Amino acid sequence: MNTPGLIKEFERNISYQFEKIEILYRAREETNITYLNETLAPIQNIDKHNATLNQAYSDALLNSLSSLIDYYCILCMLKIGIPHSKIRKVQYRSISNKFILDKFKSTSTNKKILNIQDLKGVYDSELSKIHALTNINARDYWIGFLGSAISSSLHEYGASAKEFVLGYDVQEERLDLSLDIKKYFSYMHPFFCNIYSNAGVKHSIYIDVNNFLKHNAVPYITPHIESFEGEKRIYSYFEIKNEHHLLLKDGILRDIVGTDFEELKINLDSRHRNRNSSGYLCDLEKTWGLGNILTLDPINDHISKDNKTLYFFIDKVLIAKNNEATLIDAGDSLLMVLRILKREIDTGMGYEYFD
Repeated sequence: MNTPGLIKEFERNISYQFEKIEILYRAREETNITYLNETLAPIQNIDKHNATLNQAYSDALLNSLSSLIDYYCILCMLKIGIPHSKIRKVQYRSISNKFILDKFKSTSTNKKILNIQDLKGVYDSELSKIHALTNINARDYWIGFLGSAISSSLHEYGASAKEFVLGYDVQEERLDLSLDIKKYFSYMHPFFCNIYSNAGVKHSIYIDVNNFLKHNAVPYITPHIESFEGEKRIYSYFEIKNEHHLLLKDGILRDIVGTDFEELKINLDSRHRNRNSSGYLCDLEKTWGLGNILTLDPINDHISKDNKTLYFFIDKVLIAKNNEATLIDAGDSLLMVLRILKREIDTGMGYEYFD
């Protein structure tokens, strides 16, 4: 099959995944309502078939979300021009701070001792030797900063054999950036988890839950009644036991699952005390280097009335933690991520022109 034919095939694959997710979510809503009512009733009488079906629908939703992003990545790389022989190498990559540090090319410093902010300082210094920073537009600036990381991914996929070198195009009066690198940036920036953009964090949380499901253990659906001022709400969570943090891929979710309850409480308490301080970062956020991605409910407290459960949001995904496990919202937060994902992919699929 030629490239245009493969592109059409993956566009159909993506449409199918969207349709499947919608059907799965509606079906899961029905089984989940029954499951929640049964598990929270004073006398439990759980329909085992419904409970298993509810878990299976939840597992399928996670898998479909991850497959959808992988399909989109393959589609974008086909549009950029990867050879068919490399198509199996393409999968979701968040372009994280760690990946940027690993791939950044510099002759003036030992990047092994740098954090991402230090690296940005090195980049600014090297860029200023080429041209005045004030005359470089923001988009080109960040594409240049991510250039080595993007180029490395493209090289792995066979789309670009040229190693990225920071340079300035005098005739065009802008940074010398290859079209392939600019295309990659335009297609994939909603999925970045780095100093430039943390937009992909919400997706990566559920992708990590799915990887945990595929390779290690089941993140069982668990119901919780949460009490708020004047009302009670029922939530469904994916549950990951604390001792399973070693089974997770490196990333924010692994850090949270592996963080001691009291240590996390200190971070959330600090965030709460400084809630009116613009730009304040708690220690965990400083470690991640992704800016302010941990937030708290401005109305309800971040700890339950019995002091046994913590509540917070990572990139708007509701997460709870007790002394035994971390709980990732399997309801409204997952739906929010799926809706954002559809909007981002629909936009990316419509890109035809690049400057």
